[in-house]
Amino acid sequence: MSTVDWFLSASERGNEASKLPLWSDGNLVVPRVHGAAYFDRLVTAVEGLDAGDQLFFTDWRGDPDERLRPEGPTVAELFCSAASRGVIVKGLMWRSHSDKMGYSEEESRHLGDEVEAAGGEVLLDQRVR
Repeated sequence: MSTVDWFLSASERGNEASKLPLWSDGNLVVPRVHGAAYFDRLVTAVEGLDAGDQLFFTDWRGDPDERLRPEGPTVAELFCSAASRGVIVKGLMWRSHSDKMGYSEEESRHLGDEVEAAGGEVLLDQRVR
């Protein structure tokens, strides 16, 4: 099956405002099983983004103060720095139930607020199945 068969064309997508490519060639996938290796690579990749590049993320519970390396940065610092440089930062996070019920409402909201204050956009979604 051809790659073309897997994706909608621009006209089939019906969103002329989108500038996202349907797919790209030459990608390399490297499994990062251990969190420290993944977070280290994430910092390197995001710090290398320039104005106009795109950073999309999704998160179940976003802890803004989570350190990605022992010396930092935190998740919020990394994503806010990217947005401040003109990187297009967009996130989709779970809009958690109240902290009173043992969930992570405040953490997710704080990360979203911080990224938005730096110029990014984060949507909170409470749909679960």
